[in-house]
Amino acid sequence: EDVVERAESVAAFGADAEVELLSGEESEYFASHDEFKGYFSIFEKRVRRCRPKQSIQDYIRLKKLGHKKPTRAEALQERKQSMRAWSGRDPAHDGSATALDDGSGTVLGRMANSLHSGKLRKRASCPVFGFLKERGKFPPAERPEVMFIGRSNVGKSSLLNALTRSCNAAKCGAQFGVTREYAWYTSENMPLDVLDVPGYGYAMGADFGQPLVDFILGRKSVRTMYVLVDARTGFTPMDWRWLRELGNRGPEKVFILTKIDMVKPKELARVASVVLEDIEGIPRSSKRLLMVASKVGQGMHDLRQDMCSRAVKFSQRARRAQSK
Repeated sequence: EDVVERAESVAAFGADAEVELLSGEESEYFASHDEFKGYFSIFEKRVRRCRPKQSIQDYIRLKKLGHKKPTRAEALQERKQSMRAWSGRDPAHDGSATALDDGSGTVLGRMANSLHSGKLRKRASCPVFGFLKERGKFPPAERPEVMFIGRSNVGKSSLLNALTRSCNAAKCGAQFGVTREYAWYTSENMPLDVLDVPGYGYAMGADFGQPLVDFILGRKSVRTMYVLVDARTGFTPMDWRWLRELGNRGPEKVFILTKIDMVKPKELARVASVVLEDIEGIPRSSKRLLMVASKVGQGMHDLRQDMCSRAVKFSQRARRAQSK
């Protein structure tokens, strides 16, 4: 609660936000909303003052996370292999000469590779408020479910597309609010369904924040929420407001820093430290922070392993419940 109050109070101080890392459309959006005024300048000050732990810096270096300016040879190679962009291949675990390994050294690693090599199939979809003829009714659950959630344009659909080789399973774009419905995706290589949902916060004439809270509280099959946070901004007032509405209800939250390929490694270590500090005050949240870049595949292997680990745990619980 203290963290929420402190983060919300940040928006009341400082001049207009200066967000150099954001795109022109995003900067214009944030600058037009009073709640963001001064917030980013405070966030940047917290990041600059932060002294990240050596373990965080070592992890980022080991996993090859963050923005790195390619050499001329690397840039030429990237142009030749442009199809690798958005393929979800993790450069730290793709078996290449510069990678740590091929990701198959453990059981979970092999499961993660299997998930990546498969495809996502859209099982069902539904408007935010339920079926048109049965308001409040949604497609029945077939398996345990995990959900990607976050503010508009934080990269939910792009991340879902990068999970497997189905690079265009979910509709996505640079404009805010592209996703307008709930969609259930299933993979033959993982006993979980993945939900793609609209972002909370005002976008394209709608704010789905409260409907999302109602849906989560009524959907008992959702076992984990992967909450996405933009690495360039950290938690925004929009994130804090929605998290406060949810409170200590709902399933466990696992936080993911997205778009880390737009932040330099040293800066990323400080951002991750600030976000981890904020997570400490959020109820029902995992203290582990995942970091990914959907476009270039950074961190995707670790995300797949986390999802597979949870799928195994859910299956074990179901078997124990049936045996009683």
